[in-house]
Amino acid sequence: INIIIQNQTMIAQMPHAADLNDVMSAIEAMRIQEESSYQCPDYLSKSEEDGSALPVNEECRRKMAEWCYQVVDYCKFSRETVAIAMSLIDRYLASNQGREALANRKLFQLAAMTSLYSAVKVHEPEAMEPKTIAGLSRGAYNEDQVTAMELEVLGAIGWRMNPPTPLAFVHHCLALLPDGSMSMSDREAILEIAKFQTELAVHDYSFVHIDASKIALAAV
Repeated sequence: INIIIQNQTMIAQMPHAADLNDVMSAIEAMRIQEESSYQCPDYLSKSEEDGSALPVNEECRRKMAEWCYQVVDYCKFSRETVAIAMSLIDRYLASNQGREALANRKLFQLAAMTSLYSAVKVHEPEAMEPKTIAGLSRGAYNEDQVTAMELEVLGAIGWRMNPPTPLAFVHHCLALLPDGSMSMSDREAILEIAKFQTELAVHDYSFVHIDASKIALAAV
């Protein structure tokens, strides 16, 4: 688990519009994913209806998302990696294994930090080590706890670590535009604005159960 992985996975790169069939096929595959194995329910409301005590709330999640963005910015990683990390933690918290973390802020924080660690390991050219996350926690957690939590999170979500993100849908939607339909500067401006909107959605718990494709369409 703690081996540094050199990974060539590219995150939401702009596809070429030369073959619209390929783009449409990719969108269709991502739509199937978001409606099945990567779907996440409104787990906070569900737990409240069950009468469970929830020390972890929307604000806790927002703060962890903001922390993740600060880390990836400092490390010069893709900000989309945070969307992937939040998908991991959300699906974990929605699982039976994640119920304890919902009732314990310290466990929640460990799970969220570990989710970022896992997302970076899979989707960035260079991975963090468990000791890096332990260091970022300022002594709250050790390497063994990070490694154990990673196994628990990934086991709970069935090792599904490649969620279709809103930004990935944005890139594919823009690729459907006919060549010459707008200037490159206009296309880049739309992409930047849409990217900003999708990042706001990552922060906001109310979008957890909304399909990534719908968020992308609204952002564009």
